[in-house]
Amino acid sequence: MPSASPSPSASVPPTPLPAAQEVIEVIYQHILTLFPKPCPNCGRVYTSYQDYLATVEVVGKPISYDIEVNDFKPVDPSGNFSFANCPCGNTLTLTSQGMAIEKIWLVLAWVKAETKKRQCDPRDVLDNIRTQVRERGMQG
Repeated sequence: MPSASPSPSASVPPTPLPAAQEVIEVIYQHILTLFPKPCPNCGRVYTSYQDYLATVEVVGKPISYDIEVNDFKPVDPSGNFSFANCPCGNTLTLTSQGMAIEKIWLVLAWVKAETKKRQCDPRDVLDNIRTQVRERGMQG
């Protein structure tokens, strides 16, 4: 009697997680597409991410609404949000809206793995990666 052959998926190795540098670059490249960005309150236009970084004040920790509901591979992502205040006092957001779904999944998988590895809250991982993306943005 022939032995059952393994299923095709059993022989496929898992996709390796990206390095932090790759995640930073994916997020940074997406953020560049969000500019120019106007403040709907005062009308100031942030012409670039560098202009934004030099002017705004970070508010709280970033949040991923997908992670909040424990969905690390959402079909219809709710999104990741980072908040900052314009000098006029209005809160502005940078979001993952418009990012390719595969890139969102890559970032979420990395955050999930880092959260487990560091044994911390996902928002702490998101805050840390935001700091690194901001540093990348200041370098230009």
